Order: sequence, then structure tokens, then C-alpha cells
Amino acid sequence: MEKSLAGSIQLVNVTTDIFSNGAARKQLWAAAIGRELAVGLVLGAVPEGWTAILATTRLTPDEMAKLKMSPGDVREMRGAEPPRGPKPPRRMV
Repeated sequence: MEKSLAGSIQLVNVTTDIFSNGAARKQLWAAAIGRELAVGLVLGAVPEGWTAILATTRLTPDEMAKLKMSPGDVREMRGAEPPRGPKPPRRMV
């Protein structure tokens, strides 16, 4: 990955117009551009009517390098949500 791109991959939360169990589905997208332009870049890639906001989560330099994105790239991060810690044991009643 180019040095000039370091620190310039933004995460964007997208709300779709697809509903499941009464709630709109959410997606996480990455945009290889500055924070001020990331939402617009993602909105240009998703269907009209969907909404997007910058995520509060930031990628580490190692995570950005693994994405291998070029400036201006945008993609959905399928299955990319960070683990939420160990799951509590399930009890059978």
C-alpha cells in the first residue's frame, strides 16, 4: 500500500432500505479517501435511498495494509465486524 494512503481508509456505517424483523439492515463499508469525502464516496456506490455516516471505529495501520485498497476504492466489509469478546457459556434449561 502506498504511504500517501496510510491513515486514509475510513469506515462508514450504511443503513439500507431492506428490513428484517422490523429493523433496517446495516452494513459496514470501507472507503480509501479522506474522512470529509468518505460518506459521499460510499453513497455513490450504494442504491439510492440508503444512508451513510462515518463510523467512530478507526482502522489500525496493519488493518489498512491488509485491505490492499487504492485511493478512491470503496467496498462493503462483509463479515468484518470485530469480535466482541468471548461468548458467555450457554445454559440448557
